[in-house]
Amino acid sequence: MEKMAGPMNPSTNDECGLLVEGFEASPCLMMPYNPRYYPVLLETLGMKKAMDLYAYNLDQPAFLQNRLARITERLEKKEPHLRYAPSIFAVSGKS
Repeated sequence: MEKMAGPMNPSTNDECGLLVEGFEASPCLMMPYNPRYYPVLLETLGMKKAMDLYAYNLDQPAFLQNRLARITERLEKKEPHLRYAPSIFAVSGKS
């Protein structure tokens, strides 16, 4: 065999690639998670990395709070007569 593409799923909408660092983090949905020895095993078989794929961890509660604050600010400017209860926008038990 002269050329091989992978590891990947039939669709690039699914997981592609191989985890080579970050094993201390928990597996994430739609991201590859493999045993720690896979990279060495594949390199031993003569395979080489073609590109880097990156994943980022988003602190969702903080992201949502910031996003809701920006949306609220815009809404207050557009509709100054509108009243709302701030507790409705609570994220992770914070109001």
